[in-house]
Amino acid sequence: NYMTNTLPQIDKMTRGAWLATEMVIECYRDVEPLYIVGGAAFDRNDDMFDYFEASHGVKTPSYQWKVIQATDSNADDYSRIAYWMPNTEEAKASKIDDYVVSIDTLESNLRAYGQDITFNFPAAEKAHTPSSSWSNPSGCDRS
Repeated sequence: NYMTNTLPQIDKMTRGAWLATEMVIECYRDVEPLYIVGGAAFDRNDDMFDYFEASHGVKTPSYQWKVIQATDSNADDYSRIAYWMPNTEEAKASKIDDYVVSIDTLESNLRAYGQDITFNFPAAEKAHTPSSSWSNPSGCDRS
């Protein structure tokens, strides 16, 4: 068996904060086109780094990130939101706002883990941090 587009996630994170970002995507994609990119950062000093190595042949990321670019919604946030969250049990849905970051912060975090990823946005937009995760658009109910 081969895995693609798959990374080990701590259960509380994947069912918590990460799921909250997926619900944002699920709701907004019904309203307008979205562009989404994401990835992971690995810390060799993290106790969980080798946790799945023997059983699955993969390293465990310490952080996961995502950028959602909408077409029209959330103009105050330049129609863009970024998340950087730890792959830990503390990453619960109730803490999703704690993981909203600016594009500048995301780029800095990625550089700290050896990833030279740069997003081509104006400096003022890159410096902007949304005040919270986006609310679901009117009429969206994914419960």
